[in-house]
Amino acid sequence: RRKTFECGHTGFGQFCHACRDRDLALEARRQAKAAKAAVLDASPIPLDGLPAAVQAKALEVMEALGAGRPWQEFRGKKIETRRGERVVVPLGWSYRLLFRWNGEGGLVPEEALSHEAYNGLFS
Repeated sequence: RRKTFECGHTGFGQFCHACRDRDLALEARRQAKAAKAAVLDASPIPLDGLPAAVQAKALEVMEALGAGRPWQEFRGKKIETRRGERVVVPLGWSYRLLFRWNGEGGLVPEEALSHEAYNGLFS
């Protein structure tokens, strides 16, 4: 027989399947959000204000450069400034990833910025 559950839905069985599916979907979204937050917290630079695709690209570039791939593969450019030599890697059309050299010849990420902020640094 069809019955009415406490939530107001009607159906067959011991519990409301619609409410269970909704709760499972909410929990899956909550877990995905927590996993993404954990990855962003582990990042060496803050990536909070960036779009999700740019965050993913920045994490990918930082991981690859940390593993020893050359920065030229990512269309990086070497920039001479008053603060020393920097490497800038584009993250799409509107964002840049700024690196500085460490003492051993490796690259350390400094910040991810929009192209407007990047242009303001060097103009």
